[in-house]
Amino acid sequence: MDALRETPPEGWSILFEDESDIHWLPLIASSWTKKGHQVHVPTPGNNDKRYCFGAVDYHTGESCFMLSRRKDSNAFLLFLKRLMNRTSKKIILVLDNYSIHKTQRIRDFVKEHADRLRLVFLPTYSPWLNPIELFWRHLKKRVLANRFFETIVAQLRELWKRLVDLASDGPLVRRLIGAKNTNE
Repeated sequence: MDALRETPPEGWSILFEDESDIHWLPLIASSWTKKGHQVHVPTPGNNDKRYCFGAVDYHTGESCFMLSRRKDSNAFLLFLKRLMNRTSKKIILVLDNYSIHKTQRIRDFVKEHADRLRLVFLPTYSPWLNPIELFWRHLKKRVLANRFFETIVAQLRELWKRLVDLASDGPLVRRLIGAKNTNE
């Protein structure tokens, strides 16, 4: 995997993909507080959630995201189509072994686009091998942690705004995912 990540085949880009659950219930994370005080975060009383599909180019930091009400193979297929429409690059998409990535519809789509799209599956139960996990952790800690949003729509608007800001800064995205500098 390291060799593929560091030296992709000529003309191909390496993108790391994953989905992240976005819960309306606030994410509680460690934070600094005045001695003797505790952070108090209200909750909505019930949970609602959405999903964010994302892919990050390891070498450029270019990224693509999509919010969805569902996390299934139909949503994943829509994400793949959007990803391919955004670029003319040939894509090696590195991802986990989640069942939605391996349905017949997905296999047919990848076969149909084999000249531009290849899927490389990480070993099972190895999220530390997927750099986009670091991106999700940063995003959730900076945008969602210890915050209450009146509605899930308000939460998603804030999340999307931050995603757009981050996605516009390729070098920052590369730092967040731990990508090595090209001069190292």
